[in-house]
Amino acid sequence: MNTRQQNQALMLTAIGRLNNKGIAVIDKNHFAPKPVIYIAKPDAQLQRKAVQLTEVHYGQTSHVCIAEFNGCLVRWDDFQLAPQPTVNNIIHMPRLAS
Repeated sequence: MNTRQQNQALMLTAIGRLNNKGIAVIDKNHFAPKPVIYIAKPDAQLQRKAVQLTEVHYGQTSHVCIAEFNGCLVRWDDFQLAPQPTVNNIIHMPRLAS
C-alpha cells in the first residue's frame, strides 16, 4: 500500500500523461487506496483496457468505465450504455363473457 505522498506522485504523473494525450481531467481523488482520476472522454487505448460497471446509488443507476493507467484508476461515464427506460408491468384482465 502506498503512502499519501506516493499516491499524490502517481496521480500527478498520470494526470500529466493524460493531459499530454489530450484527455481532459475533470476531478481526482488521491485519498483512496489507489488514486482515482475522473476524465471526460477516453482515448482508444483506455477504452480497450476498460471494464464497464453499473452503479446504483440511492436508486439512481449510472454506467461507468474504469481502466488502470500509470498506477491509478481512470474513470469516465459510459454514455454508450445509456440507462434503459423502466417499463411498468400492467396486468390486463381478460373480459368475462356476460
